[in-house]
Amino acid sequence: MKQIRIVVAFLVASVALSSGALATDVLTNRGDIARTGLNSNETILTPANVASSSFRLLYNKSVDGQVYAQPLYVSGQPITFNGQTIVANVLYVATEHDSLYAFNADTGTQYWKASLLGSGESPVSYTDVPDCTDIVPEIGITATPVIDRLAGQNGTIFVLAASKNGTGFFHRLHAIDLSTGQDLITPALVGASVTGGGPATTFRARFQRSRGGLLLFNGIVYTSWASYCDDTPYAGWIIAYNESNLSQAGVLNTDPNGSPPSNDLPDGSGNGIWHAGNGPAVDSNGNIYVSTGNGPFDTNLTGF
Repeated sequence: MKQIRIVVAFLVASVALSSGALATDVLTNRGDIARTGLNSNETILTPANVASSSFRLLYNKSVDGQVYAQPLYVSGQPITFNGQTIVANVLYVATEHDSLYAFNADTGTQYWKASLLGSGESPVSYTDVPDCTDIVPEIGITATPVIDRLAGQNGTIFVLAASKNGTGFFHRLHAIDLSTGQDLITPALVGASVTGGGPATTFRARFQRSRGGLLLFNGIVYTSWASYCDDTPYAGWIIAYNESNLSQAGVLNTDPNGSPPSNDLPDGSGNGIWHAGNGPAVDSNGNIYVSTGNGPFDTNLTGF
């Protein structure tokens, strides 16, 4: 497959950079586990200075695939560059070519690039998922990763990558050192089964896609799953992993019995968790919220 290159553009208000104020880390989709998108520490930007010449394009950087996952930002991060460890403000950018980049957020300098493909593997081609052209030409990292600055020696970013090898399809959850770009733990191969009479009580990597951002809550990484354009059989899943060792912590299937079937999905498939890219949300009482669509709901819990 021909590899494409995407230019990622970053804009910044130079008044904020020159003020000496500390930027707010963005470690998860929409900035917090409630998914508010709110930066309550912002005190510098105003309609006047955003509209002025101080708000400008800072740099363009080329990456090797489309970027659907939200880039994440870590201030004052130890980072390995040219054999040395320095401290910088770092952007982490994941691509559909299964690559993870670390850039200096202020200058655009690329510190490292890590491939999350296994030996002999490639990203999933859009031609592997018939009649589904919403992400073209390849599908790798779609869900926004999540960062724990306190995990490991230098902090850890958890990333979910899709790949294939011949006719085999895989989803793996990686725990990657923020400084070096190296896996800290053997990646977890995503898989699960539940009881029920539906068509998708066993997780099938070829038919399941993770679009919603990852959630890290109380030491657990939650992955959520829908489909490739309703290509059946599939179900909605939440599959959770312990962040310390990537062992499986819990499984939810939103459609274990496939009943009642619909005109669009007569095999009883459906009820995926898409979220338009947003991750599961958590309220002040620790309740986790997801929305589902396109199918019956008849849940089956294991380990939650």
